[in-house]
Amino acid sequence: MELVHSQSDQIAQLYDDYGDMVFRLAYSVLLNRADAEDAVQDMFIKIIGKVPEFGDRAQEKAWISRVIVNQCRDQLRKRKLRLYTPLEELLEQTGEEPSVPGPEESGGTGVLQVVFSLGEKYREPLILHYFEGFSVEEVGSILGIGQSAVKMRLSRGREMVKKQMEEEA
Repeated sequence: MELVHSQSDQIAQLYDDYGDMVFRLAYSVLLNRADAEDAVQDMFIKIIGKVPEFGDRAQEKAWISRVIVNQCRDQLRKRKLRLYTPLEELLEQTGEEPSVPGPEESGGTGVLQVVFSLGEKYREPLILHYFEGFSVEEVGSILGIGQSAVKMRLSRGREMVKKQMEEEA
């Protein structure tokens, strides 16, 4: 019985330490508060009994970040499979123009809103590096891409943000 108690304590400690960060990462990928909350809950359920021992907190933070990003990607894949309806059918049913979903719950404007408007390919590295403080190497490990790809996505993402900010000004 002690083993179960220590696992729940370990998960509770991980949630206390990383819950906010995990939610921010989930939201940055899914762009929907309810989906992000579901992803966080599903991730913590999945890792019960599977948390490896780490040498330091940086490794632990990188591991949990990788787990939530993968959980969100799985959720996005499932969403695409379940919710596919041709755009033409939607337009006929609603009679409205399509709109791009945005981070409506964030209430933010400026740089953060522009970052959230980018595609996942550029949004994820920017959030991980600039907002969560991961190194280029850690971002590559979390996203499963090379350091040169991370650097290129960061560079292109910054340029996209700069361009959009200049257009809005």
